[in-house]
Order: sequence, then C-alpha cells, then structure tokens
Amino acid sequence: MFTALLNGNVIDIYDYERPKVEIDKAGLTCKFCDNQLTIKHGMIREKHFAHLPNNGCAYYDLIGDIESPAHMALKRWVYNWYKAEIPEVYIEFEKILCERKRIADLYVQYPTGFEEVIECQVSRITVEKVLDRTLCYWDYGFPLFWIFDSRLASEDFKREI
Repeated sequence: MFTALLNGNVIDIYDYERPKVEIDKAGLTCKFCDNQLTIKHGMIREKHFAHLPNNGCAYYDLIGDIESPAHMALKRWVYNWYKAEIPEVYIEFEKILCERKRIADLYVQYPTGFEEVIECQVSRITVEKVLDRTLCYWDYGFPLFWIFDSRLASEDFKREI
C-alpha cells in the first residue's frame, strides 16, 4: 500500500524521502481495517506500508493477494503522470468504492467533478475477471480505464480482444 493513516490523516509514503525515519510508526494504521502498519523501504522492493504479520484486513480480502513490485511501480508511474500532466486533478491510491466491493488502484476526480477509476494489471487475468470488475465500477457510475502489461495477459484474453 502507498497510503495509510497517520494519527487519523491519510498520508502517501512517497511524500517522505526517508519514511522509516520521518514517520512515527506508533500512529500508523491501515485506512481499511485500522490495524497497525509498518514501513517497508529497502534495496529490493519499492517503499510501501505493510501489515504486521498475522493481521487480517479487508484490503487483502478484496484484492486477494499482496501487490507485486511491478504492480506497485505501474500504479506509481500512472499517479506521477497524472500529477505532472493534469496537476489540478485529485488522485488517490487504493480507494474503496462500490459499497466496499472494490478497491480501485487509482481514483481520479477532475475539477469539473467527473470521476474515473484506473486499474493497473501486470499479472495474468481472465476475461471474466476483467468484465466483473468493469461492470462493478460501471454499475456505480465510475468509468474504468485499464492499463495492461500485454505480455502477461492470458492467451484466452488475447484472443478475445
């Protein structure tokens, strides 16, 4: 996760150059389940917030797995692109939408009030899962834009598109 609550306020780990030093971990909690979080920032994986071992969370129940470094990097790249190209846009990582049925990789709101959702996909996914997620967002009025790493799409998915 790139975002967390620090003493009740949403923070983005990328607002900190040295998060392990700059952030008071005592007040750091998950914005989905309120469990305590820790900070991961080393040489191998991208910096992020993580749950302590054996902590259940609605976030992981919804996404079904820990995000890969490639997925986290793509989300960060898209976020940075929006901030650079459309600085007046409000963009948020990991936002729960659709009556808590989905967590959007990125939620975008323009000054006009127009909202959209962006899903970044770097692992194999079936057409059924793409349709299920897309329809869920559409049912709640959110246009959904997918960003795929096509090298990893399943063969069935490639045939259908």
